Amino acid sequence: MVRVVTAAEAAAADRRAIDAGIPSRALMQRAGAAAATEIALRFPRSIRRGVAIHVGPGNNGGDGWVVAGALRAAGIPVRVRQYGEPRSPDARAEQASVVGTAPIEEPHGGEELVVDALLGTGASGVPRGAIAAGIEEMMRRRASGARIIALDVPSGVDATTGACEAAAIADLTLTFGTVKRGQLIARGHCGRLVVLDIGLGAHGDNADIPELIGPRWARRHVLPIHADAHKGVRRKLAIVG
Repeated sequence: MVRVVTAAEAAAADRRAIDAGIPSRALMQRAGAAAATEIALRFPRSIRRGVAIHVGPGNNGGDGWVVAGALRAAGIPVRVRQYGEPRSPDARAEQASVVGTAPIEEPHGGEELVVDALLGTGASGVPRGAIAAGIEEMMRRRASGARIIALDVPSGVDATTGACEAAAIADLTLTFGTVKRGQLIARGHCGRLVVLDIGLGAHGDNADIPELIGPRWARRHVLPIHADAHKGVRRKLAIVG
């Protein structure tokens, strides 16, 4: 079951998990490790040329540092461009764990994979300043053939409303635990959308929040269509807008 949440509902699910005893840094590490695994599985050839990771100052940037550490531990060349110093203790700790083991180079422009870890679900409004410049740089790389992989949401896409002025356009979005409402509205900015389990469990579930309809749900609820079926034997669907 995958829930469709607003930014506030996503934050509330994280808070419930943390209040239940899961350290916030553990959630960040699970998210980054799951994303690194997905990237390695989906792009086994492109990854050999190295991965450029653009990290912002928030927890989304912390996720990016976890991805950097996990990929480098697997022998993948990783290069990081940082847009501001980490603001949260968790993000600072993940940055230190990567930078403290070996020097990190800046992207040289030859990487086929670019990870967008600039802005996460807590961001709103049109990107500006260094973050806007970072998005523009990633879009230039995409125009030259690189694939953009967004962590949680493409930077600049409002996770609640789907507002996407000056937002990044991703080829693959790896979203954590739940689907964000804004991703379904700004669908063209997300590319392929993959939900990664980061261990929220029951803390990420709420019966009052809409459930994403997928193939598994459809198989349970939609009757098989026989060869001689016609519209009279199908169920009815009402859409209220």
